[in-house]
Formats: sequence, C-alpha cells, structure tokens
Amino acid sequence: MTTKDGELSITTEEALEVLATISPSIQRASVNSALSAFELLKRENDSPGIMTFCEEVDDMLGGGVPLAKITEFCGSPGVGKTQLSIQLAVNVQIPEAFGGLQGEAVFIDTEGSFIPQRAADIAQAVEDHCRRVASIQKTELEDQSACLKDFSVEKILSGIHYFRCHNYTELLALVNLLPQFIKDHEKIKLIIIDSIAFHFRHDLDDMALRTRLLNGLAQSLIKMATMYRLAVSPISFATLYKSPSKKEMTVPYQVTIAGIRSMEQEQNETSTKNDASGSSGGVNPRKRRRAQSQENG
Repeated sequence: MTTKDGELSITTEEALEVLATISPSIQRASVNSALSAFELLKRENDSPGIMTFCEEVDDMLGGGVPLAKITEFCGSPGVGKTQLSIQLAVNVQIPEAFGGLQGEAVFIDTEGSFIPQRAADIAQAVEDHCRRVASIQKTELEDQSACLKDFSVEKILSGIHYFRCHNYTELLALVNLLPQFIKDHEKIKLIIIDSIAFHFRHDLDDMALRTRLLNGLAQSLIKMATMYRLAVSPISFATLYKSPSKKEMTVPYQVTIAGIRSMEQEQNETSTKNDASGSSGGVNPRKRRRAQSQENG
C-alpha cells in the first residue's frame, strides 16, 4: 500500500523484515563482484580505445576513446563535435585485424544533426584506408583480406543504431531502455549522445531539477559503461563532467571530407594531391576545405 506522495506506508518492523530478507543476496552479489586494484588496472590497460584518426586527439585520450568510461566532447557550434561523433561511430567498427574493436554504435540524436550521407562519406574513407593498409602489410594479409570481404559502407551504416529524441523525457526513457537493447545487440561498444544537454537547456527553467536529472542521467551512463565494457561519448556545448585522471589539454585537428584528421596528415595529403595534379589546372585544396567548413558550420 502506498500513500499519495508515492512512499510505502509500512511500519519500521516491516521495513526491517524486508531488508533482512534481501540483505544476504545483496551481500553475496557484492562479494562475488569484488575486484582487486591490480585487476582493474590490468583491465584498463588491456582495453583498446576507439581511434579518432587524429593522432593528437588519440594521444590526449591515452590511445583513443577508452572503454568502460565516459568521454565528453564539448565546444562551441561549428567546431566539429558532430563530425567527431560520426567518425567514432564508424571507427568503432574497424575489424580487429586492423587494430579496431569490430563493434557497433548507438547514436542518440537530440538536435537532428546526424547526416546519413556524411556518415556514408566517412565510412567510405575508412573502408579505403583499411584496404590501403591491407595492401601494404603483407604479413597479415590473409586475416585482413577476410575481414574486408564483409567490411563495406553498407555494413558500417547498418552498425550505427540511430535514435532520435525530441525532448528530455524521450531521452531519459531511452537511456533506461538501453541496457536491454545492448543485451540484444552484444557488439555495441559505443554510445553517443549529440547533444546530452540540449533539451534540458531549452525545456527546463528549473536549474535544480535540470541538475538533478542530468546527474541521474550521468550515473545511468556510467553504470552502462562499466557493466557492458563500452565507451560513452556525450556531446555538449560546455563541460558537464570533470575527469579525475586527465588534465585539460588543447590539440589541433582538421575536419576534412574524409572525416577527422591530424593537421600534418591533411597537409601531407594536400601536398600529394598537388604533386599529382601539377601546378596548373588542379583543384585548389584551400577552396575545397573552405567549402567543407562552411557546410559543416
């Protein structure tokens, strides 16, 4: 029996009896799930990260976006947050023979910023990259060639599970239902929310309620990250969570037609294109990048 405020109307003795009944099972679960600090460190070091294709960003993150943790990307509009999100959703599917996780991704879109054609372009670039690597590395050619038979743009796009949330209620409900979805799709290794605070900022004027809901959402995401050994990457305009282990850093990167790349890598690719096209009549890479930047912004 419950009261109007939703609390159980039971006596103290009845409450103690309930606690005594469930206490042994809770204690057994807690003892059986205990891990040593060495096991935690080993698990963390043995878990590969999700590469971004930008060496500076990967180094800043300690080898890519780590599993079993939340990695937040924040910044002002137009800096490439959604581009990075799509890049990660594609890169998490890189076959293990190429150093990837061969997983799948959940992409939760709260702003309507996900562009399927952009995902297809990045997927095509990643497929081409893996094929180039396979043609160079002769020692593991058989394993890599076998992986490439099923590694296509269509397969990559099929591995991105897209959800559109139109308000914060839908977002909270979806996050509560995600554990069952992950159980049904065991290859999921990444959850992206672009962006996590959008509806809370626009739909909620009560700051205390907004903070409480965001904190609860963060705890649910942390629980999923650790329980299912996957990466969670919320996107935001401002930092919502502070890392206990990583210091604040700023690194350069480039948003290209192929996706996120290092500045030096982009310059090398541009130089190669110039050498191939000659000094006259070739495509101006600077104009090409500017057009792409305007499109993304």
